[in-house]
Amino acid sequence: MSITKAKELAVLSVLSAHDMHGYGISTSFGDTIAPLLGLKRPALYAMLERFRKLGWIEGRSESGSPYPDREVFSLTETGRQAVVDLGAELAKQPNLPISPLLAVLMGHDASGESLDTSILRREREQALLSLQTLAGADHEQSRMLTLAQRLLETELETLREIG
Repeated sequence: MSITKAKELAVLSVLSAHDMHGYGISTSFGDTIAPLLGLKRPALYAMLERFRKLGWIEGRSESGSPYPDREVFSLTETGRQAVVDLGAELAKQPNLPISPLLAVLMGHDASGESLDTSILRREREQALLSLQTLAGADHEQSRMLTLAQRLLETELETLREIG
């Protein structure tokens, strides 16, 4: 599973919440999620064009604002199913890094579909156990180790809530 799938899921999730133009999608990620996903505006527009070719989105021209006409995108039924499918596909991946995990959670929020997160939970539980064992060994409790444990605990709590 590539980070590309996570980016696709993130963009589709935004469109499942609101019809938007490309710039609006880009700014909806702001300075928080976009850097974590590595989502830049040129890549977003290329992705939107690919989505159109796949039949996941359709665009319509919007005018009447002080700006030039712009294309507003909305999900098709095929696109709504893609949100569910991509979310389920990502949720089945062990060792999923945090960026795709964010996309899985966005997809879950957008679709309202339940996801089987058992693989992710088991992998996170094992990682947390390893960190706890490491912390209990000869290693001093470092800030990095504390942060890693807290991140895993938060991920687990969230995954338990949705799965």
